[in-house]
Amino acid sequence: NRFARWYNPRFEAFRDGPFERTVRGCINWRYLTVSIAVGLLILVFGLIAGGRLSFVFFPSPESDSVFANVVFVEGTKRETTIAMVGELERALAEAEAELTDGEGGLVKMHIGQVGTPVGRSDAFFLGTGDHVGALRVELKPSDQRDIRTQELVESWRSKVRPMSGLDTFTIVEQQGGPPGREIDIRVTGADLDALKTAANEVRGLLARFPGVSDIEDDMPYGKQEAILTVTSRGRALGFTTESAARQVRGAFEGAIAKRFARGDDEVTVRVRLPRDSLTEADLRRSYLRSPAGLEVPLSEVVTFAEKTGFASIRREDGLRMISVTAEIDESITTTDEVIGALQEGELREIAQRNDVGI
Repeated sequence: NRFARWYNPRFEAFRDGPFERTVRGCINWRYLTVSIAVGLLILVFGLIAGGRLSFVFFPSPESDSVFANVVFVEGTKRETTIAMVGELERALAEAEAELTDGEGGLVKMHIGQVGTPVGRSDAFFLGTGDHVGALRVELKPSDQRDIRTQELVESWRSKVRPMSGLDTFTIVEQQGGPPGREIDIRVTGADLDALKTAANEVRGLLARFPGVSDIEDDMPYGKQEAILTVTSRGRALGFTTESAARQVRGAFEGAIAKRFARGDDEVTVRVRLPRDSLTEADLRRSYLRSPAGLEVPLSEVVTFAEKTGFASIRREDGLRMISVTAEIDESITTTDEVIGALQEGELREIAQRNDVGI
């Protein structure tokens, strides 16, 4: 056919000309050929080992979904969280108008909610309650727009005006690959305050790197806690930490009065005060029964102190653990580069200073 009559002479000329001369040259100079091949192999491995070639373990395609989560300190009113979700919507509309020159159409829909976070599988570490708000955003399909998702995320994040009391604020796009964040630094130890201090220092360290965003940890502060410590007088009356704590718990959680069987089920009868009448003042006015059978005011047996507790405490292999996580802009840096710089920098000093493991 016409194509074969045009193609075959040209292919044979290339095969019997430049290609044959190249192969004969490689055979005649075989030691030089092998040396060049080995040299190129060493060069490639050197580029990878030296960090000249970036490596991304699970590169994600362009995403059409974006998740924004806000977490206030425990005890924040629901109205404040709703107002912050409204601020997220306002900033999103402003970012869309700026990127599209006022034409819009970039955002197909967005849904706000209060009480639970949205997004990836590790979002449940943010907790639940009236202090948690979220916004789920669906964009126009990536093959129908010129604006990249990362551009929208950066513009949106820069236009949000955080409200007072905001503890965590993240905007991340949906990503493929295994669950979890691109950077996950685990801090382990025995003392909770030292763990939190170390985690805050690690967060500050990560914030110095360009391309690192949405830095958070999974041990947020919770509500105010009342700390009761048995006094020397209480110990003289025969009270221990265990016995005092058991009676205080019984006053608030109730005590099991009886268990009996009803058919195949076991029925538990618990006696307790009405929940709406339990306050801190009630706690201070309560009485404990000493081993000798005496009724003693709680305030004479223990001392009271208040401190802010933690909403959740995770453990791994019997050790308390806190995870500091972050996202990476792969156009600026990679996970390997950030982790390598952390290990060579202040990470070890933070661990030694706070007596924790990282």
